[in-house]
Amino acid sequence: MDQAHGRRKSRHIGSIDSLLAGSNQLGSTAAHHKSPSYRMPRTPKEEFSQVAALPFRIKDGRIEVLLVTSRETRRWLIPKGWPMKGKKPYKAAEQEAAEEAGVKGEIKQEPLGFYDYWKRRSKHFDLCRVEVYPLEVSKQLESWREKGQRQTQWFEVEEAAHQVLEPALAELIRSLPARV
Repeated sequence: MDQAHGRRKSRHIGSIDSLLAGSNQLGSTAAHHKSPSYRMPRTPKEEFSQVAALPFRIKDGRIEVLLVTSRETRRWLIPKGWPMKGKKPYKAAEQEAAEEAGVKGEIKQEPLGFYDYWKRRSKHFDLCRVEVYPLEVSKQLESWREKGQRQTQWFEVEEAAHQVLEPALAELIRSLPARV
């Protein structure tokens, strides 16, 4: 395990073409194309692990979720990052929310759940499992570490679920009202 980034070693299996073809070995397609490759974990213990905060507030009796954009693709997601050495996972998620979204509040110590996504690298993708911790926002900062690098926006629960690409993350967002 790479302690600096909370990553576990994973196995390279080939290109997107071989993945979509159902192959778990390098296929002839991978040898001829320069498409990004994917790294699939052999076992759940080999996946890359991240932590995330699901920032929310209650406004006029309705729950709203704060989403941020990714720096590269500008798609909507929740603040997330690698586990931090010496910090409990929920504390690392809380720090990610402050750095990426400029919010502070009360974070739950137990995760709401998890979702998986493909992390884009320069020449391949890695499968990451993200543990999600609800964060009830009590303060929005005037400035924060990544303020100029990302957009932030409050959405009602269903709209936030529609904005994210990962179906499992959308379901976690939809499950929030029953859990707070």
